[in-house]
Amino acid sequence: VARRDSIKRHSDFVAAVRLLREQVPAVVFVVVGQGPLREELHRSASDLPSIRWIDSVADMPGLFRSLDGLILCSAHEAAPLVILEAMACGVPVIASAVGGIPHLLTSPPEAPAGVLVPPLEPVALARAIKELATDSYARAAYARAALARAARFSFEHEWTSYQALYAGKESVA
Repeated sequence: VARRDSIKRHSDFVAAVRLLREQVPAVVFVVVGQGPLREELHRSASDLPSIRWIDSVADMPGLFRSLDGLILCSAHEAAPLVILEAMACGVPVIASAVGGIPHLLTSPPEAPAGVLVPPLEPVALARAIKELATDSYARAAYARAALARAARFSFEHEWTSYQALYAGKESVA
């Protein structure tokens, strides 16, 4: 779920899917979003029937709840809301270890909500996708952790933390 733009590295995603074609043939990938690379990406993945391209979705929570995982392989990010939205729906995440993403997915004290991969490395991305697709126990553990971690980033929690910060009190985080 992302704008089809070069910074989102859909090309790495397509390369990873190509690597997985024989290893996990039953996996279906749903790519949601629009952007300047739409046609180019469709052409580059025309030989990959496992990828479904959708321009927009009206019911994002419903879409998230239908997924076994979310993949975000951007080259650069701050703290993408799509990760928190997916986690709030109990969806494990595979994402590039860039910007604030490691903090969202793996910072203590909660268990990791998914797998971090180095940016710009389709082989590592393919490995993580295969792990999530084939290990139902890991997928369930990540899903439970995703729900717990998402609660830490709720509006109420963030507001309370800001109030404590500005009041000069210990953080509640």
